[in-house]
Amino acid sequence: MPEEGKSQDAASWKAVHLLATINRLSYSANTSKTRQQLIFLILNETIRIIQYQRATLWKIDGDAELVGVSGTSQFNPDAEQFQYLKNELSTFDNKKETKVFGMVKGEPSPERPSLLWLPIPIQGEANLGLLLERWRKQEWLEDEQVIIGFLMKNYATAWDRFNSQFHWKALLTRKTAVIVTAAALIVFIIPIDLPISAPCEVIAKDPYVIAAPLDGIIENVTADPGKVVRKGDILFSYDSKETLQELKAAEEEVRVLKAQLERSYILGLEDQEQQEQLAVLKHRLNKAQSYLDLAEHRVQELDVRAPEDGIVQIDDPDKWRGNPVKIGEKVLTITDPKKSMVKIWIPEGDNVFIDPEKDIKILLNISPEKTYRAQLSFLSSESVLDDHSIPSFVAEAEWVKSPEHEQLGLKGSATLYGPRVSVFYWLARRPWAFLRSVFSF
Repeated sequence: MPEEGKSQDAASWKAVHLLATINRLSYSANTSKTRQQLIFLILNETIRIIQYQRATLWKIDGDAELVGVSGTSQFNPDAEQFQYLKNELSTFDNKKETKVFGMVKGEPSPERPSLLWLPIPIQGEANLGLLLERWRKQEWLEDEQVIIGFLMKNYATAWDRFNSQFHWKALLTRKTAVIVTAAALIVFIIPIDLPISAPCEVIAKDPYVIAAPLDGIIENVTADPGKVVRKGDILFSYDSKETLQELKAAEEEVRVLKAQLERSYILGLEDQEQQEQLAVLKHRLNKAQSYLDLAEHRVQELDVRAPEDGIVQIDDPDKWRGNPVKIGEKVLTITDPKKSMVKIWIPEGDNVFIDPEKDIKILLNISPEKTYRAQLSFLSSESVLDDHSIPSFVAEAEWVKSPEHEQLGLKGSATLYGPRVSVFYWLARRPWAFLRSVFSF
């Protein structure tokens, strides 16, 4: 029993080793960099699987043509020994099957080599094969033929990698040519809506613009880009020194004028000249009070607050800190994240008639597997430069159904549709326009 167990283990190890060798040869064949390297492997490395004295590789295209010989890179295909093998190959017609031949009365002969033909089915055709030779009355076992057959299929796959010839004969039949031509003509005359592809971006709909309420210097910006703010939150603040000084001076002037006016009332009861000064003092007090009201208003505007809930949109907060601004100058915007639309830049060369009744397809880069639809709401009549300095016409579109989690600033591509044209016109439009611009015809 122990001897029998050892025998089984040895047989199992041999089978595993054989499979591993087949895998290594298959991998090497399929990673060969050149066809010549593959030919060398087929002729000289197959011996790792099956023993032979010589291997020759033949291409069958009518007559057999010698491609390579094991053990050498130079050979004379007209040599007597190779002519003998060529004649032996001509003795049987079905070269798609593995065949043993070259024997005398079914037995190996010491005068003649025992030959094993192994077809390599290139693209399904038996036009390539490996011919193995054994001398000194050695037979070919059936198990060997089965095992080596698997390797031949892998060699065929590797050979196909270098076969760049396309089998036009199968296609260039009269019937096939007629069908292909008719199909092409039908496709070319099929009418389609002319598609126009253009870059797009998700932008805010009806954003609230926050402009500078005063002339002055911005001291601090508390609203960062993308920050969620509530109504009444401070967005940015002015430098308050000069404004508070103006308020203090206006309050002092009003206090002094009120005191003078009160004194003139008292003295005016007995002094005619003081009565005449009352009108002047009242005018000066009204003017000073106006300056005071303005100063108090400016103090109230030193802290600019959010007029509604939303998300802050500002390019660079540091650009504003410590810099002067003019009244009415735009500083930032507040947007409602639930209200968005699509801004589209249509290149000048694609500014054909856009059908406003047809939905626009929107593909966002963040989710290319999804398609959204929008309806054209605005199309400019003059072109401007887009972010890439390409002259484009600006269009805006409203969502037919808003995306569930759309974000402002997302970019993608929009497909708009023009008039109905043929497929041929769609394919030839750009090349034709280019040729006309080059050759001026």
